[in-house]
Amino acid sequence: RAPDLIGKANEEDSLKAMAWGFSTMVARALALEEDGPVLIPGVDLLNHVADPSDANVAMPRCNLPFGQPGDKRIGCGVVSLKEIKPGEPLKTHYGPVPNMMLLLQHGFFLEDNPIGAA
Repeated sequence: RAPDLIGKANEEDSLKAMAWGFSTMVARALALEEDGPVLIPGVDLLNHVADPSDANVAMPRCNLPFGQPGDKRIGCGVVSLKEIKPGEPLKTHYGPVPNMMLLLQHGFFLEDNPIGAA
């Protein structure tokens, strides 16, 4: 029997909640080499571009210092690569990713993906 994860929900509701949580993690988490899969609020809103020269923000990193000078805290974030005008979409390059992986991991594909489908 599945554990009761959401109050007085029944087993079917609990399984639905676990499936939703898993699918959210798979679709929105980024696999960063230094950190493994991470969820960074808002980062899933970045647009992927096939050509790295079209990117205006770098891929997210989780080794960025923040806070006051001398503060040793580390956080996750993105860094701009060029000037970004108000209203301009934030674009990053995930790397050479085929459409099948884009679809499975991120829920979209590129019509003219130079890497191809597989």
